[in-house]
Amino acid sequence: MKMQALITALVFAVSGTAFAQTSQTARDPAATPRLDQRQANQEKRIEQGVASGQLTEKEAARMEKREDKL
Repeated sequence: MKMQALITALVFAVSGTAFAQTSQTARDPAATPRLDQRQANQEKRIEQGVASGQLTEKEAARMEKREDKL
């Protein structure tokens, strides 16, 4: 009976570890959703500035080039 309990505990431990590894690898380690959203928002603000006349095309190009470096 003790051997069966030990085997059951071992199976749960191994399956839990395998599950944890699967969930970690399912995520893209290179994903940067917050940064991507920030860049999208900044691009939208630059486009709105050009559309409203608050930014010239040259200023917008400079800002976009600067954002690309980040």
